[in-house]
Amino acid sequence: MRAQIDMCPSDIISQINAKCNIKISYMKAWDARRKAIKTIFGGWEKSYKKLYQFVSA
Repeated sequence: MRAQIDMCPSDIISQINAKCNIKISYMKAWDARRKAIKTIFGGWEKSYKKLYQFVSA
């Protein structure tokens, strides 16, 4: 996910299927993508709090 941040759930499904030979649902891939983005960049609340720092700079 870090290498390709714009990965869509269908790309995740195809990669998991190719690497692990496991079929996952679209919603499972969507949830995994959401959790990966939150782990990499932090939550929305944390990002929103940083907004004031950027505005004051």
